[in-house]
Amino acid sequence: MRNILKIFILFALALINISCEDAFQPKEEFKERYVLYSVIEKDNFYWGEQYSVRIFRSYDVDGYDPNTNNIDPTIQGAEVTYIHNNQNYAMEQDTIIRQDTSRYRGPIYSYRTKDFFRISPKEKAKIIAKLPNGTILTAETVLPNDLNIEYSYDFPRGLTSHINTSTFGKQWTVFWDNGEQAHLFFPRLRIFYQKYENETWNNYYIDVPSTYSSGKPVYVSYTFDTKISYDFSALDQTMRDISGNDTAKSNYKVVNAMLEIRDYNEPLSKYFSSINGSLDAFSVRLDETVYSNVSGGLGVFGSFIKNQRELQVDLAYIKSFGYVH
Repeated sequence: MRNILKIFILFALALINISCEDAFQPKEEFKERYVLYSVIEKDNFYWGEQYSVRIFRSYDVDGYDPNTNNIDPTIQGAEVTYIHNNQNYAMEQDTIIRQDTSRYRGPIYSYRTKDFFRISPKEKAKIIAKLPNGTILTAETVLPNDLNIEYSYDFPRGLTSHINTSTFGKQWTVFWDNGEQAHLFFPRLRIFYQKYENETWNNYYIDVPSTYSSGKPVYVSYTFDTKISYDFSALDQTMRDISGNDTAKSNYKVVNAMLEIRDYNEPLSKYFSSINGSLDAFSVRLDETVYSNVSGGLGVFGSFIKNQRELQVDLAYIKSFGYVH
């Protein structure tokens, strides 16, 4: 997800120079603007993390293709402060080796906290960035609350489709609530397994689709809804897909399953929606305003929580496919 989120800011930069006021004049007079981008991720499996910020300047190009620019728009030398629990922490400039040098050749520049921090649900964080030219960018974010997750069926012996569907239905539904509105959720159900090959057990995983349509799996990538359902038939098919046409079923060992629901706070949800909600495979709307919560510039300072629940898989269910546990 982090790599995907970093791509969003590049799209925002491209939109800076686009105007929809005149269908025949897609570019307006260039004005340099500044973009700050930072996302706090809270993972319940880790004590704390370092937080990073990236800052860019807008740029102009000859013509209408922003990809023709090969000068890195990243701003270096800024004074960036991270504020949490009334404590100020200076962020230091950091560099990462750039893997893709087809466009920009130097390292990737960012600003990172020196220490590891643990931020709790509903706590506020603030960023103040003073640029070398004196421009000041500020932004605040509040971490989402932990989700209250419930199930339509609590599997007493682990995840399985071997239940009374006439009583409990043909779907397993997950419900959640955090008492907040306008949040975007990214749900995922994943089965972890091992395969014996080359005299060792190697680790793999497979995602469970919510259903099948015309024989093809359907995955819910994100939703504003507060529930998701998985067909038991889709769970069965996923278990079969672990080994596929391999007849040596005992070479597969099902370990467990993991339910994950990523909860984007309101600024991050609005930002994601503003750059994705109006896109399709063939066109880009030019009348869409990219959401920003950065004072003095553009961009977003958002946060999200990875709500994870480990699920055991029923042993009899595993053995019914010929797998081991």
